[in-house]
Amino acid sequence: MRTLDLFQQIAPSYDANFILAHFAKKFAAVPTEVLTTRIEEFLKFMFLRSTYHQGFIPLTGEVDDIWHEFILQTREYEKLCKALPGGEFIHHNSVHLEDFSKNKDRTDVVRDLINWLPRYYKNFGSFNEEAAQYWMMVSFLRAELKLSLEQINHLAQKAINSNFTTV
Repeated sequence: MRTLDLFQQIAPSYDANFILAHFAKKFAAVPTEVLTTRIEEFLKFMFLRSTYHQGFIPLTGEVDDIWHEFILQTREYEKLCKALPGGEFIHHNSVHLEDFSKNKDRTDVVRDLINWLPRYYKNFGSFNEEAAQYWMMVSFLRAELKLSLEQINHLAQKAINSNFTTV
């Protein structure tokens, strides 16, 4: 999926031309295909946050940089937030896992961390290699549990089919 199509899918009333031109200038040193993937994963994150209003969804710093730069374009960022399904401003908070998990049961933390995987799958399909690298939970599952991307996608699909989560 290309970036303009994704903007149209998740925020149909938002005109992305200005911000895409801005990102191209601001991140000129980043190869175009890499920047495109980072922007698209940022948009998917914003859609998930706007639609489901919950959850801790840790992304890598490269995608967070896209978010920070978007926020600096305050009018554009506000327009995007209003155009998303939730229609509300999405605030940025720098929350680390240890802060997120403080005073929570470990099972609840794990559930919150993986709960968005089937939601991603339901709305955007399978993770691919380019996209997966920007989602810290996917990287964790691959590195620590030695799951393949195919297995992670299968688990997300299975969760949807079994109503494991409120997707």
